Amino acid sequence: MKQLLIIFLLHAVAACSNTSPTGNVAFLKRVADIHGDILSQWTPVRQVSVHLLDPATGQKLATTQTNNEGNYSFGEIALPTNFRVEIEARILGPRINVWVNDGSVDKVPYRTRSDTGKLKIRIEEPYLAGAFNIVDLNLQLATLMDGLVDNSPPPKLLEVSWGPNNAPYCGSCYFEDQHLLDLAGTAGEEDGHDDSVVLHEFGHYVEFTWGLYDNPTGAHNLEYVIPTLAWSEGFATWLQGAIRQDPIYVDRRPNESIYSLDLETPPDSTKGTLDGQIESKLSEALVYGLLWDLSDAGDGDDDVADYSREEVLEVVLALKDGPDLGVGGADLVDFLNLWQCAHPSTSDLNTLHELLMAVDFPYETLPEPLCPST
Repeated sequence: MKQLLIIFLLHAVAACSNTSPTGNVAFLKRVADIHGDILSQWTPVRQVSVHLLDPATGQKLATTQTNNEGNYSFGEIALPTNFRVEIEARILGPRINVWVNDGSVDKVPYRTRSDTGKLKIRIEEPYLAGAFNIVDLNLQLATLMDGLVDNSPPPKLLEVSWGPNNAPYCGSCYFEDQHLLDLAGTAGEEDGHDDSVVLHEFGHYVEFTWGLYDNPTGAHNLEYVIPTLAWSEGFATWLQGAIRQDPIYVDRRPNESIYSLDLETPPDSTKGTLDGQIESKLSEALVYGLLWDLSDAGDGDDDVADYSREEVLEVVLALKDGPDLGVGGADLVDFLNLWQCAHPSTSDLNTLHELLMAVDFPYETLPEPLCPST
């Protein structure tokens, strides 16, 4: 009798599992280190819709979503014979809507299907995997934005264009008027796998969507440039490091070369302003170095600041409602003004002055803080 009961229970469990199909989705993440070595790791595809397809018509029979481990379930449903499941590199909300296409004229979205009768999907092809890497980086950004911006309604859909024939004149760049992030994808320039590059461009999207975006565009490579350009590019470089929690910016280039930046230790040549005035040209490196020093508290930190990345980002987003004190448009002077408003204690001000002295910024000529009324 006991044996029959055990057999009956096992049969019941098996029948139940057949009507609660579960699966898993992962992509092969490829990240280059500062030496150009590629580190590959299977990474869960998170918070992406999964569709159960009718084997005869291809129509969607059910839809669910992966969790943070890449697992999903269609609940109590019987699977048809020879079914397949499909996912697309697209996320809608709660904070950022994004989809990724191949950069062609037809803007073909990146999607893939499982093998027949399989619930597990492994995404290894470099461009398809890169598309889901872009989506995952978007989720990391959305996590940082949680609590800092309104979740409802989600902002307008951001299009990310990248593929083997994608070669923007600007390398990789964000076009605010088109809600488009255009990423280089030609051989040796596969920016969809360069986390630093993708998140830097997402930084411009953050400025435009929630903050104040006055980037005039133009060439920049740590040299002294007009303050609005230095601010926007410096902020975006800081943001990618803050999300990754890594001071080293890495961008793979053709011929296996590596372009890198160290946010913790910018070159001495990037200190100060062009003629010692707060409205003069300055380097984006001064901006990202200062923001990094404000927010990199932790083991091994060699500066006096002890603030969080959220505290820095909150002030950056507040620029949209703050006074315009430096040159026309968002710049470092505007940020420093609001930072002093948000952190007005003597200890806070001394910390800020010490950091500004370290980068030769003429803080002593800053005007008295002009704080928005509350």
